[in-house]
Amino acid sequence: MPRSKRRGSWEILPDIVIEQIFLSLTIPQRYNCSQVCRRWYEAFFSPRLWRRLLLNGRSFTHRRLTPFKGYWREIDHMRLKCYLGAVGQYCRCITFAPISNYYNLGEFIKVIRYFLGFFDDFPMPCLEEFVFTFACETGWEDSYVTGTGGQILGELKRLLADLQGLSKLKISNLLLSVCDAYELLDDVVENCCDTLKELEMLNCTKNAFAPTAVTRFSALRTLVLSPQHLSRSLLLELVAQQPLALELLSIVQDRHTKLGCDDEADSAIDIGTWAQVKHGAPGLRVRLECRGITDNDLAIQEGAPVSAVVYDTPVFKVVPKSVIQITDYYRQSLKVYAHLGLPRIRRPKSFVDRADTLLVLLVRECPNLGTLVIRDRVSTATLLVIRSEAAMSLRTLVVRRKAVILRCDWPRSKEWTNEFYDHLRMTSRSYDDVERELKKRFGTSWKMLSDREFKRIRLLT
Repeated sequence: MPRSKRRGSWEILPDIVIEQIFLSLTIPQRYNCSQVCRRWYEAFFSPRLWRRLLLNGRSFTHRRLTPFKGYWREIDHMRLKCYLGAVGQYCRCITFAPISNYYNLGEFIKVIRYFLGFFDDFPMPCLEEFVFTFACETGWEDSYVTGTGGQILGELKRLLADLQGLSKLKISNLLLSVCDAYELLDDVVENCCDTLKELEMLNCTKNAFAPTAVTRFSALRTLVLSPQHLSRSLLLELVAQQPLALELLSIVQDRHTKLGCDDEADSAIDIGTWAQVKHGAPGLRVRLECRGITDNDLAIQEGAPVSAVVYDTPVFKVVPKSVIQITDYYRQSLKVYAHLGLPRIRRPKSFVDRADTLLVLLVRECPNLGTLVIRDRVSTATLLVIRSEAAMSLRTLVVRRKAVILRCDWPRSKEWTNEFYDHLRMTSRSYDDVERELKKRFGTSWKMLSDREFKRIRLLT
């Protein structure tokens, strides 16, 4: 074979590269690519490609014309049955994305439930994760929020009763009434009591409800709850377990959380309860997180051992009230403070309106802060001040390059020497000089990130 032809041949690609290409494609696209050559045809049957089953509004459906609705997507039962029969044994994760067609949603659940109940032995031995997100908000022009219940809730409970050996379970936006939520996890406890390690329950009810069934999972390490699912009795029952496997308690808010919390006081646990939690579980870490498009600030848990505060919302910015509360309540325990994603609101340019002084206050007052992710607009001089004011525990500093202004607009402080202030003014005139100074503190690989790189940030807390 000529050298030029051998270099450009698709057949010589490693299997892991071909599989990675296939993972970024839909199922019909994978089938079309499998017709390229024998190597790609063999890669089509690799178990790695079929580890995740994603069900959304277009999965395993076809268009159908009806007299009253026009064209709409109807589930193809046979295609889904054939898929489960062929590759169901390799599936590790079943994900239900929000499906606005509730009929298709119910049929998807039925087909999977019938498939699991048809065999004597569990037909999905590799299944580890189950994710279910209900489409509580319609995408129509007159959008409204609704909860689930009735037949869909009944089918979901029966499906959860058939799942075995799960290590991760995530249920979101059911918005049930309290009376419908009591038995939601009972069957899961029977089948996954010793295997479940991560449980996420977000907005499962409209009003305050504490799922006491979570205390029966003996191997649970990570628990993610909405504020309305927390209660004093639940926390005390969790820390009373011996030995305690729980390592991380994450309290998450989004745009639907306000439906269950009328005000901040209703969602906050008293200081005395958190003191008992810290005494009973000194190694427990608490994480406060805000997700999605929401204007509501975090419900501050005074006295909690909060180690991370994360804003994963494009419409929220650093405000004085939240920073002051965080520095007052979590001065010794805070290790991560981050604003993720790209902003969708206007960012001020003047020094008085920006968050420069608040970020410096945060790194100065929190001696154990190890990770700081800055999304708001700051100046190059602010980065140098953070470098000088931060304690040695600060190991990771992430900054968007497009959000950094090339200027020194800090007024001179009485604590600064003449040499430091002159160095600050001279160095802040160049991006390269600022990066060179920060590399001395955070390593030679440090740099300001582009927007594409910034969007890929994932925190491990």
